[in-house]
Amino acid sequence: MPTFFASSFVDAGLRDGVMTLVAGPMRREVPWPNDPLALPDAAERAALVAALKELAPTSPWRPKTLLRCSLPAHGVTVRSLRVPATSGAEFQRLLQLQVETSFPVPPEDLAWGVVEPASPGGASDTRSGGELRTVHVAAIRRGMVQPIASAVSEAGLIPTFTLSARVRHGADLVGFTGCRLDVGRRGTDMGRWEDGQLVRVRTLPAGIDNPAAAAEALAAAVKDLPAGMRISLAAELDPAGLETLAGRIPGRGRVEFRTMSPGSVDGAVPLAAWTGERLPLRIAVDSDAGPTSAETKHRIPAEARPWLVRAAVLAGAILLFPWVEALIQRPRLQRQLTGLGKDLGRLPEIDRRLDFLQHIADSQPPYFDATYVISKSAPQGTKLDGFTMNRRGEVSLNGHVQQPPQVGEFRDRLMESRFFSSVVVEEQSMPQPGGGRANFRISAQWKPAPDREALQLGPEPPPPPTGTNAPSGTNGPAKPSATAPQNPSRS
Repeated sequence: MPTFFASSFVDAGLRDGVMTLVAGPMRREVPWPNDPLALPDAAERAALVAALKELAPTSPWRPKTLLRCSLPAHGVTVRSLRVPATSGAEFQRLLQLQVETSFPVPPEDLAWGVVEPASPGGASDTRSGGELRTVHVAAIRRGMVQPIASAVSEAGLIPTFTLSARVRHGADLVGFTGCRLDVGRRGTDMGRWEDGQLVRVRTLPAGIDNPAAAAEALAAAVKDLPAGMRISLAAELDPAGLETLAGRIPGRGRVEFRTMSPGSVDGAVPLAAWTGERLPLRIAVDSDAGPTSAETKHRIPAEARPWLVRAAVLAGAILLFPWVEALIQRPRLQRQLTGLGKDLGRLPEIDRRLDFLQHIADSQPPYFDATYVISKSAPQGTKLDGFTMNRRGEVSLNGHVQQPPQVGEFRDRLMESRFFSSVVVEEQSMPQPGGGRANFRISAQWKPAPDREALQLGPEPPPPPTGTNAPSGTNGPAKPSATAPQNPSRS
């Protein structure tokens, strides 16, 4: 898959010793220590880095891909803190002081996140003349998430963390008050919710691999809940398995059941939860709680950044295209200009030769025209014994014809051609008794050039066809010239 069109985020879920990675239609599963206190070995770390590089290859043309990892509740502590209603750096400083006093671990050794309640009316209070607001902080030891964060950074991604209990229930938690039980194979996440906000989490050391122990742990945990509190039980079991697992929970009427197919993506990384609004209780790896809400509003979503980069690249290509085209076409245009310069230098020589050829064409006597007229005017059977012409236009013919009347016919045709100004039969001998051949000698003078220019000598081109698809020249023989004499005996 081209890195330019790679996914802009990767969803990850850690559960039951398996790190599930999902990027669009691709999914990978990598073994990872189930115990948060255990460090991964070199092979597990290398497998995670390789899977991340395969799902989200890095590219200098794209922003870094965001990894959104959901963590189990083991090792996570949620506290409700009241902080003066300030903003910006002052709010971060006061919140860090509250975290330092509320947790037994220094803030620099924690990875923690904060979110305000969705209901502003229940988030503030007035004490000693100052306004306070309630925030919920989720914290985990940095050492539990640092191996994942370092491997993700090595693969070229940006790590962020949140709670699996919050992610897997997603939009179902709007206004929810009660207890959620997410039963895994080896452990169970138990979360307390008030008005859609997570206020407490804990881990029960039993899962569906040991149904009897899981039933005992669930029954003991539910006894501590207030009477009548709503309970939601979710596990990768069929309805009959859920009934068996919840058989010892008191007050069965308040238990709701949610089942998931074993090995489904929704059971490990429910993508639908990421498509809505920003999830609360997002844990930051560094010591601060991330950008303020005002900065977050003006931040470009990670999903939109690749498209903005592509649009910027396309706009730059459109603007630079004329300049690039000019640079590419410059050598060819220079060669053309050099050739045109050489041709311009040859124009005087070409004009001189053309004038010479035109002078020859204008001063050349019409020998071919005269020969054509004589050949078209001669009667059938005419034989020429002598034929002379000169540049002054004097033509002399001598020969014989088959019949004596053909001599006069020959002279008349030469005059009808309008090529000659005068045609004279200088000598004509009568045939001998018993023979029909008559000898003749004819002299003629062709007209001046201006008078000959109006004549149309030679065969005329055939007229264009009308009313037929036949090509030009196939509609019959060409019509003879109106000025050329016709020989009926040859037609």
